[in-house]
Amino acid sequence: MVQIKRGETLSGKDRIQFIKDVTRARNDPVWFAEEKLGLTSLFPKQKEVLYEFYRHLYKPGSPEYKKLVWISGQRCLSGETLIATNHGLLSIRNIYEHSIDGLLVYNGNKWVKPKEVIYAGKKDAFKLTTEYGFSIECSKDHKFYVYNGEIFTWKRLEDIEIGIDCVQINKNLCIEGSNQILIDNYSWLYKGGSSVIDQLIDPNKTFVMVKTIEDLGKSIDMYDLHVPEGNCYVANGMLVHNSGKTVLASIILCYEFFYLMSLENPAEHFGLLTLGHGRSQPIACTCVAVSSDQAKDGVYTLARNYMEGNEWFEQWWPNLKFRDDRIDLPEKNIFMQVKASRMDSAAGFTNKVVVFDELDLFAKTDSKMGARMVYDKLVNSTQTFKQKGKVVAISSLQGIDGIMSELYNNGQFEDTTLTYKLESWVANPNLSKELLMEEYKYRMDAFWRDFANRPEVSTGVVFPGKVRLNKRIPNVFLCDEIPEETLYFSHALACDPAYRNDAFGMAVGYVNDNHIIIDGVNKFQKKDDNKAYINPSDIENYIFEWIPKLNVDTFLYDTDLILPTVEKLENEWGINCVKHIAGEDAYSTWVNLNDDVGEYTLDIVYDEYLEREANQLIKKELPSGKIKYDHVYNSSKDVADCCANLIWYLANNKTSIITNPVIPGFATF
Repeated sequence: MVQIKRGETLSGKDRIQFIKDVTRARNDPVWFAEEKLGLTSLFPKQKEVLYEFYRHLYKPGSPEYKKLVWISGQRCLSGETLIATNHGLLSIRNIYEHSIDGLLVYNGNKWVKPKEVIYAGKKDAFKLTTEYGFSIECSKDHKFYVYNGEIFTWKRLEDIEIGIDCVQINKNLCIEGSNQILIDNYSWLYKGGSSVIDQLIDPNKTFVMVKTIEDLGKSIDMYDLHVPEGNCYVANGMLVHNSGKTVLASIILCYEFFYLMSLENPAEHFGLLTLGHGRSQPIACTCVAVSSDQAKDGVYTLARNYMEGNEWFEQWWPNLKFRDDRIDLPEKNIFMQVKASRMDSAAGFTNKVVVFDELDLFAKTDSKMGARMVYDKLVNSTQTFKQKGKVVAISSLQGIDGIMSELYNNGQFEDTTLTYKLESWVANPNLSKELLMEEYKYRMDAFWRDFANRPEVSTGVVFPGKVRLNKRIPNVFLCDEIPEETLYFSHALACDPAYRNDAFGMAVGYVNDNHIIIDGVNKFQKKDDNKAYINPSDIENYIFEWIPKLNVDTFLYDTDLILPTVEKLENEWGINCVKHIAGEDAYSTWVNLNDDVGEYTLDIVYDEYLEREANQLIKKELPSGKIKYDHVYNSSKDVADCCANLIWYLANNKTSIITNPVIPGFATF
């Protein structure tokens, strides 16, 4: 017999139908989304991600993913944005704040019923006022159709020239007897009085001069509209799409909660503790967002709307209890909840799945460290379920050094993490790259950051085209026998101890004619010792081990922490020691040679630590005007600094051919 709720069972045809539905839904998340959640218009990329993330269900024997990191652009609308509805043009804020009976929106093909308006955060607000006193509050990137006496064009608010540009007013779209008028066929201007038209000096004038643009010193709300049928709607005259990644994350949240619901005793199934009085340990499915407002109006709201009022869920789980911030199934002691990103509100639960909604925004309410601690704490809350405990992080990128970039870069090297970084037009085929580029032609930095997910184009990534490494070169630090051809060249060796004393980097290389070869890179860490702390003697012993093996005649260092070792190398070994901090001169040399600019060719042996460090390096301009090369939060640059220093030295000092290794205790002259 199959138990539905405590004390009730199914038999006969009901039992067979329930088993069929549950079995199919458990084994096919895409079918579950389309048939049971009613999402019949999923994008191909959304389906692709679901198939791949749950590949162990579709291809038995495939490794199971634990984490999904999805980066793609987000297109949210200001509260004043007008939506084409069967009641006329309505602001999205109006739709959000009022329940409008029978509301339909146009999805590009037909009139359909919207499911939900989603609050998506705030933007800085500005006020534009015209010569007749009409005004509008909008974000600085809101676009207006303007005429400057010579040309007609689209301009963003921040690009409008006061006293020169005129905004378009279409008097034919004025609401009769009201105080509203539509400008540029998109946006409403407001003025007191019973009729806007009556107050125009020239009723036939279609463009009016911009008089002032004022920074209001406040933020305005941004929204998105969820339309299940077609996932599209017309806003400001354009066909746009509700956030693809938000829909995807809500599907996963629903699926994981459904999976728990379908088990007779979820806690027992996963081997969790049974509490007193026959109560099992509670299990949560948690969505975390940057603020309480977004928490209630993002991924969780979509998930709740898919389930609440859904006949299939009502039929088989009639005891589901829905609240604004929580869904409970009491008899199985499981719940879905939404929390703000504070650690005290989000921690303390055993989670089957955790969804981070717009994770890169967390650092705007917490420090980067605080955002990372929230993330780590909640990831740990899924470990009870091992691979079955899922972690989903979705976001548009806010910069090159945010937590999403870190998770994406790290995920490239993790077998249990599925990563996607998609341009908006790839995630959403209803968007056009060409139209977006035209729309953002005066702010291409925003285009690359918000839609192409390439903030490095407009910010300070050191290697925007990725660092070039050669996997064909043997890494001398890892060779059982050092290649004979290497021994014919004297080497320079660079060392960089980590400031936390938990690792140090080393790199070694030489010059052959005009060819710089870095043939050894290593990040030394104590892995077998109970004491992970690295002593200065550990560094010294490692240096002394490799100097004779590689015919090292020059040693590069950047800190006086190893000064005693430097003195021994100079006085006892006769090694040329050079102190140099890897800065703009070193990294600019590397960047140029990486792009084949300069008199030398460059080959660097492949090393996974070097690849990760180099590709996450950023450059920042200090108040002094100097450029600082740094790593992103929670990362390092120990081996990257070694390579930069080594390349800088070898580009300015040729090494020599030598056949006799340096012997400890004998100085060379």
